[in-house]
Amino acid sequence: MRLKILTPNSTVLEQSCNQVIVDAVNGKMGILKNHCALTTILEKGEIRIQSNNEWKSIEANSGLLKIENNEILILLEN
Repeated sequence: MRLKILTPNSTVLEQSCNQVIVDAVNGKMGILKNHCALTTILEKGEIRIQSNNEWKSIEANSGLLKIENNEILILLEN
């Protein structure tokens, strides 16, 4: 999958990944390859990213998440 995290001022991250875990408005959500198309609101919290069996965490403000065709776009407030 391809992950892109943006703020109004910069590109925070752009990379391939195996799994992403976010704090969505309805609770924690895990995203794997071939996830159905989805748009949801993100709450302030942690974005966890797995790539090549290594995990990375990013603290994030609220924002939006869009998944389509194995591409994840996260738009954060700041």
